[in-house]
Amino acid sequence: MAVPACYSVFTAVQGTYINCCFPRFDWDNVCCFLPDSIPIHFNAQGEADLFVNKWFLLLGTVIPYSVYFQFLRHGGKGNK
Repeated sequence: MAVPACYSVFTAVQGTYINCCFPRFDWDNVCCFLPDSIPIHFNAQGEADLFVNKWFLLLGTVIPYSVYFQFLRHGGKGNK
């Protein structure tokens, strides 16, 4: 259990260090680094067989976060 946790911390720190050493802020917008279609499911041969649009994926993260923020953040008691 300690090895995966140490590996996760190491890769997070390494990625943050590399991003701080080589920043890149010349994007036109936030979503230009994503491809237009993103594979979300792979079959047994390793080929992608289900794709979604990048906007669907980015906007789809708002709903689970909203549910978490509303119901689970304060111990399941809703908004105080």
